[in-house]
Amino acid sequence: DYVGLRELMPYGELNNFAPVDLTQNVPRLIAQDENVRVVANPNDGILFVHSSSTPNSLFALKYLKSSDTEYSYAGWSEWKFSGEIQDMAMLNETLYLVMYYANDLQTNTSLEKIRFGPGQVDSGSNMLMHVDRKLYYAGNASSADGITATVTSNNPSYGGQDTTTFTFAVGGSNGRYDPDSSPNLQVYTAVDTGVAEGTPLTVLARAVNSLIVRGVVNEALLWFGVPYTFKWSANRVLPRVQDGTPMHGRRTVNSEARINFDRSRYFSVVLEHKAGNSYTTTFDNDADSSVGVGPVEGFGAEDIADLKSGTIKIPMHGASHNLRMSIQNDSPYPSNITGIEWVSTQNRQSGVSGVF
Repeated sequence: DYVGLRELMPYGELNNFAPVDLTQNVPRLIAQDENVRVVANPNDGILFVHSSSTPNSLFALKYLKSSDTEYSYAGWSEWKFSGEIQDMAMLNETLYLVMYYANDLQTNTSLEKIRFGPGQVDSGSNMLMHVDRKLYYAGNASSADGITATVTSNNPSYGGQDTTTFTFAVGGSNGRYDPDSSPNLQVYTAVDTGVAEGTPLTVLARAVNSLIVRGVVNEALLWFGVPYTFKWSANRVLPRVQDGTPMHGRRTVNSEARINFDRSRYFSVVLEHKAGNSYTTTFDNDADSSVGVGPVEGFGAEDIADLKSGTIKIPMHGASHNLRMSIQNDSPYPSNITGIEWVSTQNRQSGVSGVF
């Protein structure tokens, strides 16, 4: 059993609608259960489905409609959380999630929110830092943000290093972290002040409601948050005839992938060969040599220093059934993939011939 999602579209005569199946390409992605919830934001073209049989997963449909009856783009993705989704609601451009977290030390229920819409940036920055449960520290050892900072010079507990201890408020709107039971909580620089924005700081120790970081950073502008990984895996590339039917009678050899991106700072492309090694190509905002294989194309004068737009070429040379490609980003930096082009050759499969 599986969950099916249909949309009533105008069809033919007035007041006549046809139920179009929007899940026909992923019929077994969403498991059936007695509790299935659907919320949508048509202004941003996104829809979410949650099934209680997979409490840690949220399935998202991102779409772009060219008319009432046609889609220019529609793609499904699965979001995995460390906690379990209890309920959800969409209010304007914000998705609210009631989350249940459990570990060896504690259990708690939290209200999380995810904002949508174009043009979002962090305060004082030209990009949006991508970490979960993000909390801003305004510096100057102020407790106004629910965080206090204490500097210890030549801390004997850490080999004489200077350290900064951040203590989180127990209650209030920002009392959301217990670092001792949240081992993935990290600290990142919020703006470029000699150290690149988004640089992770070294965490030396975690305790109940506190975090010890190397260096004197009590006056720095910082983000606290939980890192996550974005991953997209390509389907097998098959040529199609005019009516869209895949042609399995030819052997597809991919020679190159061209990945188009916009306002991005970091991502990696991983090629996995069924009978061979895996290769990783990384874009890290360096127009000259960040890719390692081939130049980065499309940089213009309008590109700002921290974000770039362009195209990278990834050499492949592998039969379609022996090669898998994925795009990953485990950094706090944005990556916006706008399109992928394949350069392939089609060779007819030849049968076995000869006398044995």
